[in-house]
Amino acid sequence: MKKIIFLDIDGVLNTSYSRQKNVAIDEFRLVYLAEIVKRTKSKIVLTSTWRYNLNCTFLGFRATNNSTKTLLALLKKYRLK
Repeated sequence: MKKIIFLDIDGVLNTSYSRQKNVAIDEFRLVYLAEIVKRTKSKIVLTSTWRYNLNCTFLGFRATNNSTKTLLALLKKYRLK
């Protein structure tokens, strides 16, 4: 059976703590997400409105704003797709 995590960014990876620190993504929480994905061998589906800041290209996704660029960079850093 395939396991899927439906991920909303706001309130999950973009929290009041991250906004207070003036960062787009709370990397501390992303580490937990990466561990969950690794242990459960699940896939991530982005259900957040952040998905509207992505353009699909031949080579993958391209972010249209800085916050989403940060998200993509951190997902790549933790080998999340």
